[in-house]
Amino acid sequence: SNKNNTVAVGVLGNGIYDNKDISSKVVKYVNCADNNAEGYTIPGNSHDTIVANALARETMPGSSYTHSSCSNNIYSGVCTNVELYSLRISYVKDSENKTNLAYYRNAINYASAHNIKVLVCSSLLGVSERDSYFESTVNDYNGIIVSSASNISNGLYNNADIDAASNIVYPTSCPSDNVIVVGQNVFNNNTAQLGIDSCYGKNTVDL
Repeated sequence: SNKNNTVAVGVLGNGIYDNKDISSKVVKYVNCADNNAEGYTIPGNSHDTIVANALARETMPGSSYTHSSCSNNIYSGVCTNVELYSLRISYVKDSENKTNLAYYRNAINYASAHNIKVLVCSSLLGVSERDSYFESTVNDYNGIIVSSASNISNGLYNNADIDAASNIVYPTSCPSDNVIVVGQNVFNNNTAQLGIDSCYGKNTVDL
């Protein structure tokens, strides 16, 4: 974004906290697990708040501040002119976050209806087989989806090849040109390396 244009970005996941440093950048809280009901819902965890902090900032580039919850020194995010939409795709039951592909579709359709052209998704859903309805929804979305390559830590997905037919993780595994898949990167001995928990895929992972 530049000084004259504001970019709307939807963060798909457990929701962004409304009492953190980045909350002033959030223009809408939408519960996509509840028929896209607008209004704040307490997140299931803080991961998407951290993602939002990486995306947006109010301070000058290179500056830093003390995070309100952990007291760590946090560098300001990438973009200044960003309007964040917290698109919650899960609900909490028995202290666990529950989700299904219908909630992801709700979020993508909400983004389409509100001219949100960038979606960031690091909360993923592993499925046993491909879902053509969901893949069509992603393919028809008039924007880009930046998705984690996944680091689901169980026997099936941990450090798995997500090109394999048996390892389908949505929206990461969607074969659409508008999905940008990002793997985990670590810096070790002056070399960028694949993170130990990151899934990988020669045809699927872009960055």
